[in-house]
Amino acid sequence: MQQDLGIQDGSNDKRYFTIIPNYILNHSTLWDREIYIQMKRIAGENGVCWTSQTTLSKQCGMSINRLKKSLAYLLEHNWIKLIGTKKVGTKGGNQEVNEYRICDLWKINTDFYKDKGVSQEDIPLYKGVSPNRPKGCHESAKGVSPGDDKEDPMKKNPIKEDTAIQGIAGKEIAEIIDLFKSINPSYKKFFGNKTQRAAISRLLEAIGRERLEGAIRTLPKTNQMTFAPVITTPLQLEDKLAALMSFILKEKIKTEVKSIAIL
Repeated sequence: MQQDLGIQDGSNDKRYFTIIPNYILNHSTLWDREIYIQMKRIAGENGVCWTSQTTLSKQCGMSINRLKKSLAYLLEHNWIKLIGTKKVGTKGGNQEVNEYRICDLWKINTDFYKDKGVSQEDIPLYKGVSPNRPKGCHESAKGVSPGDDKEDPMKKNPIKEDTAIQGIAGKEIAEIIDLFKSINPSYKKFFGNKTQRAAISRLLEAIGRERLEGAIRTLPKTNQMTFAPVITTPLQLEDKLAALMSFILKEKIKTEVKSIAIL
């Protein structure tokens, strides 16, 4: 047995970071995971988050309505848990805000990846930065300090924030467009086509990246099948998604019925 020498790393190099399960990054849209990352950054591993929706929406660079949709998604999937409300101080006086706890997903994360491992596609696009402890309202904000999470955040450059968000979204959309390579020889035109890119953005918001990629990967096969909707562009996929899902379900039922008949 190896002897414990009691040596500890006192360099303080491992500070100002947030650990996110890869499971989250693979099962959410960029909006959902941005909110999760910010809330995890605020709460740490064992803390809670009571940042107001106004502040959280500004930190994530999205509207209140978009924030509410993603919060509902996180709650529905038990990634966060509403534990009550809390009164916090702001410049406008005391305000009652929801208080959330980040659920422990490490067992789910481990069980999901233990057999198949983690590929390069699982690497997160961006990381949170914060000390690992709970925070609410703070008086000052310097660099990447706890003050990043106070209810009255310092004014930031909206142009720089929007550019960063667009860069993240643009990279994800480009990765989705690449999946059309085996479906449409002219797929490269989609990179500069605002209509096709907007369709991908709406699909990501509606069904998430994992389901969207799965739908695209079925197209080379379904496009050759009788009565299946022919889809060769992101916009066509958006318009015919319901028809495609209905067709796949019917084919699945047919297969199940045939297997029963054989038995």
